[in-house]
Amino acid sequence: MAKKTSGRPTVLLDVPMYGLEGFIRDRGFESVKMPQGRSDDLAIDLARENGYLVVTPDEQLVERCRALDIAVIDVGFRAMRDVALRYLTEHYP
Repeated sequence: MAKKTSGRPTVLLDVPMYGLEGFIRDRGFESVKMPQGRSDDLAIDLARENGYLVVTPDEQLVERCRALDIAVIDVGFRAMRDVALRYLTEHYP
């Protein structure tokens, strides 16, 4: 398993987020990938046991992480919608 470096969390990438691995590494973060075909329960267990920050578009996994106080970044449709609306509102009031 990846270890924390320089106080930064290790990022646990859900399967749809595998493409971020190089981008995250290039910015000095360690990452691990969720095994394909495994349940959200494994992501929860890995994040709890290792202090991982979860990156996922899976709304159910996001909600479970939040309910369990596990660090999570929501990159799903709702998050993208909010970014788009915030940009439009700020730049085109």
